[in-house]
Order: sequence, then structure tokens, then C-alpha cells
Amino acid sequence: MAATVGIEGVYRVYLNLASTDPGAAATIGRYLAIFRNRQTADQFYRFAQGAKNPAGQPALNTLTRQGPQFWNYNSVAYGWPIPVLLLEWFPQWAPKVILTLINDEGGRDVSPIPVQAITEWFNGGAYFIKNTLKTEEYWIQNGSYVTLSSHDATKFVVRSKGLAANEILTIDDPITIELASAASSDNPTKMMSKTMAVRGIVELFRLVKREKELHQEILDFSVSHYHRIVRIYGHYPIIDGENTTFYRHPIHTFDFTALDVIDTLPPDINFKVSQQSELRESGLSQGRAEDITLDTSMS
Repeated sequence: MAATVGIEGVYRVYLNLASTDPGAAATIGRYLAIFRNRQTADQFYRFAQGAKNPAGQPALNTLTRQGPQFWNYNSVAYGWPIPVLLLEWFPQWAPKVILTLINDEGGRDVSPIPVQAITEWFNGGAYFIKNTLKTEEYWIQNGSYVTLSSHDATKFVVRSKGLAANEILTIDDPITIELASAASSDNPTKMMSKTMAVRGIVELFRLVKREKELHQEILDFSVSHYHRIVRIYGHYPIIDGENTTFYRHPIHTFDFTALDVIDTLPPDINFKVSQQSELRESGLSQGRAEDITLDTSMS
């Protein structure tokens, strides 16, 4: 998977301390992280989410991202120095990351990073796919074939088996690609927006320390349909301490053409959620994430 702005150069990320102490969060713990490229940054993000200290305990309590270049982190045990400690504990990352503690004294200077055309790469998302070497060329469905075009494009769904829906894809992930119009996720863009909505609700409840009330509770619904099939889903979080994952539960599926009355639903609809993700193994194409460039709009 190649970044929209190119494979080489430098890529910058803001790291912000998401402390529960308002005073600390407002004054310390801001870093500028510089990577060789977008791919390396995403690899570091995936690594840091599961990193453990020398005693074998999780180094970070939380690591989330508001966008590709804005990450929030927190470590109860180590506080704001934890990004530097990660590089000390895992020296293989030291040559790949430049960490600069942003000056919080004398006006709390923050140097703006350059504007970059960046698309967040979510597992199960729907994207236009570019040629890595000739970024003006897009994949387009042409009958039963996929060809290249510089003036039109077709959206595809990109998935990696074993990852939860909307987890960030990295360059190392094996992927499956299929036409968005025929994808098993039905409407990937809607699915992503529903996950973001559920995430927002969880974050609001975390602020008042009531997030446990939302564990495995359906917080939003979505409906997808084709010319025959209608599917109804519930979207819910699984909350495990500071970690939250998001799932979609299929509530009911029915065929328009098989029903005499379509404005009522069966009385035995199952609203009980499960923790099973719905990843489809087969698709239009398979490969690795490093081979393509994903974008949500043509540019």
C-alpha cells in the first residue's frame, strides 16, 4: 500500500498525551514523530498498540488516532515519557522514528506540519485504487475485467483476514479486494460511519466513567439493501478496560420478492449480539497492502 503523497520523503505525526489529569494533559506530553513514510508510521502504530514493558506488561493503556496524523496515547505507569521509553526498550525502532518533545514553555510553541492529502486505511473500507507508480491511473471495472483509467474509477472494498472491522491496515497485511457494489459488507462507507458513531458514544461515556454500561449494547442500527435483499444490523462495542473494539451484529435478512408483506418484520428477530466479525475470505483479488494506493476520492 503506497501513501497518496508518495512512498518516500518524510511523514509527520502529532502524539498527544490523553491524560485523565486535566492539568497534565494541557501542559505536557506532546511529541512530533517523524517517519520515513506513511507505511512506517502505521507499522509503528500497530506495534505500539501491543508493546509490552520489560516486565511483560502492556506499556500503553491507550493508543488511539483521531486521524492518520493525530494520535492520542496514555500510560498510567510511565506517563508522558513512554514514547521515548518504547524506543529504548525496542531499539529496532530507534532508526525509524525521530521523536521531538514539543516545547510547552514560553508560549507552548507548536510548529505546523505540512498539509498532506491522506486517506485513513480502514479494514473493510471502500476505496478507489490507484496505480502505485502512475498515481493518475485508477482501477476500473470493465465488464468481467479490471483495467486502468485516468478519467474514471470503481470503488473496491479492501479487507485483511483476522482484523476487526475498521482496524487500521498496515503495509504488512495480506488483503482481499472485491467490488464495493458486490461486497459482503454491503455498504462499507456506511459501516465505517456507524463505527465512528459508536466510538463517539463510548468516548462520551468514558468522560464520566460510565463506559461499562455500553459493553455489548447495540448503540446504532444500519440497513443495507440491493434490488432483492435487505439486511438490518446492530452496531455495538466490546469494552475491555481501556481497550474498545467495534462489531456489527446481523439482526435480520430478508428477500423482498419472497414476502407478501414487507412493512412488518418477523416477531422472532434476534437482537442478541455476538463477538464474531464478518470478514469475507474470497474476493476479486488477493495480495499485500504494499502493492496499491487507496483513496476515498479521485484527485
